[in-house]
Amino acid sequence: MNLEYTFAYAAVWALSGALAEKDGHNYRKDFSSFFKIEFKSVKWPTKGTVFDYFFENLENGVKLEEWEKIVQPIDYETNVPMQSITVPTPESVSLTEFMNKFILVRHPVLLIGMAGGGKTQLCKGVLKEINNVVKKKKSPDQFVYTIIIFNYSTDSTYLQNMLEQPLEKKAGKQFGPQGKNRLIYFIGDLNMPQLDPYNTRTAIALLRQHANYLDWYDVGKLTLKEIINTQTIAAMNPTAGSFSAQDTNDISGLALFDSQTTTPSSLFSQHS
Repeated sequence: MNLEYTFAYAAVWALSGALAEKDGHNYRKDFSSFFKIEFKSVKWPTKGTVFDYFFENLENGVKLEEWEKIVQPIDYETNVPMQSITVPTPESVSLTEFMNKFILVRHPVLLIGMAGGGKTQLCKGVLKEINNVVKKKKSPDQFVYTIIIFNYSTDSTYLQNMLEQPLEKKAGKQFGPQGKNRLIYFIGDLNMPQLDPYNTRTAIALLRQHANYLDWYDVGKLTLKEIINTQTIAAMNPTAGSFSAQDTNDISGLALFDSQTTTPSSLFSQHS
């Protein structure tokens, strides 16, 4: 039974974590209704959708809990700028949980949402707290991060220069962050670079090469550089920037999550 619940939980987010509301139609609700009917062996609560719950493993079985129950209140200090504060909601808590898990297994993550939806702020919050997460799990890893924001003119030459700035020479052809740290690249506005005459974007192609092969070439010597102890998370607005048929291949290896779906109760908690 535990295995079936685990499979259902993984299937929900793997198949539809990127679903959102568009033109007034909530595709997550459609998927939730379908999934509850198809997976009757999982006792889903009638309240809310399948995205509102996580599974807690107990000694005598599995228990469904709402994300809302693990939202931690924050104490706001008046001397702290509002733009540096993230008010946790069930939606942000669930995204943070998944991003932490993917970071620890070195899998790239992409958040998709409209402008002003809090994608960048959420990612920055994850990056600031990831070492505390590591300590709780008693892992020896220590993370550092660097932030790169794309624009219309970003190309592979500019990006490679930015990616290499926090790296140092290791043994042989290897390059990596200082010491034994693991470096996380956060890429903002992933889809902003312009399309070239071949309907591709060299900056995205470089990121894809790094994700697939953990290397790139020295543009001067044309020798291979092995890039170790590095990984990527990113965010993008699906309604702005450049798009092409190549995009499906570019993001095929990323874990995709919608970051714009927010319930009325979460909006109230953010602004109260």
